[in-house]
Amino acid sequence: MANEEQLALLRNSVADWNQWRIDNPDVTPNLEGAVFTQVNLRGVNLSDAALINANFVGSGLEDANLDRVNLSKANLSGVDFNGATLNQAILTAANLLGAYLAKVSMVEVDLTHATMNRVDLTRADMSRAILRHMSAIGADMSRANLSDTDLEAADLSRAEMGRVNLSKACLIKANLSNARLIGATIVGADLSEANLQNTRLNRADLSGSCFRQANLESSTLLGANLTGANLDQADLSNTNLSGANLAEAKMDGAILDAATLNNATMPDGLLSH
Repeated sequence: MANEEQLALLRNSVADWNQWRIDNPDVTPNLEGAVFTQVNLRGVNLSDAALINANFVGSGLEDANLDRVNLSKANLSGVDFNGATLNQAILTAANLLGAYLAKVSMVEVDLTHATMNRVDLTRADMSRAILRHMSAIGADMSRANLSDTDLEAADLSRAEMGRVNLSKACLIKANLSNARLIGATIVGADLSEANLQNTRLNRADLSGSCFRQANLESSTLLGANLTGANLDQADLSNTNLSGANLAEAKMDGAILDAATLNNATMPDGLLSH
């Protein structure tokens, strides 16, 4: 349960709360289960606070310091995080449906099992984040930094991910069906057994990535760089690989039925047609 004195102080004045944080640097705020719906908390310092099961629906957390905060199972639907920081924050199983997180720094954040459908994450920095089993259906992650992230079994279907950075990311068994990753940088990533049906990867840099047993059926990879990629046992049926570079790629057991390979550079032993 939340500390009632701390809760009353925060509800009374963000300025007074922030001053109290300065005067009491060794106190870890306990605001578990607190309700702050439709409240303006711009600039609030909630770093390191315990906010498990808290409710911030429709509130404003612009420019807030949320570094290392524990917002596990919190309801953050529709929250505006413009200018906030969430570095090393814990948001496991949190609800961020429709939240605004564009350009927000979320380095090493833990969003395991979080709901982030239709979230705006354009240009957000989520490097080294833990995003296992996260649901981000229809999210806008254009130009976001997701390098070195753990996205195992995450649902990114229908996400807009143009020019996203997913280098060295773990995307094992992730769902990227119908997502748009045009111009994305996905170097050295692991997409084993991932679902990439109807995914657009035009001009993406996929060099050195692993697509072993991945489903790329009917995906589009026009001009994509797949040099040194592992496509063993991948399903590439009906895939458009026109102009793609597959030099030195591994394709043992890959399914290429009805694939389009016009002007594609194929590994030794496989010819484009």
